[in-house]
Amino acid sequence: PVVVGIGAMSLNVVFSILFSRLFSALGWAQLGGLALANSTATALEMVVLLILMRGRLHGLEGGQVFQAGWQAALGSLVMGLAIRAWQCLGPAQPYWLVVLAALLLGGGCYLAILWGCGAKELHALLHFINRRRH
Repeated sequence: PVVVGIGAMSLNVVFSILFSRLFSALGWAQLGGLALANSTATALEMVVLLILMRGRLHGLEGGQVFQAGWQAALGSLVMGLAIRAWQCLGPAQPYWLVVLAALLLGGGCYLAILWGCGAKELHALLHFINRRRH
């Protein structure tokens, strides 16, 4: 895992330089390139670590991992689209209100998608929270 982590950090540095230059050339914010670099390097690190763990543990119930992954990806996509729509269509309000509304809208969309997909992790979290309240 340490070697994989070092490799991921190294890829992050390389990707950061490449993506920030690419974003700059396209006229986009360079910080977006840094965010993409970090996300890409972290995703690759996760895939390599899952492969290593699967080999050492003789399986990881890949179907459940895949199901949770696509549910999270779908929720993230819908959340991102909803926030982008809010940014484009939302009224001109104070910045703090726009951000607060985007957080609530995005979070609500993400949770709604996970709930609609029947995500086991969300139901387990809600069960845990409900149990702690009583």
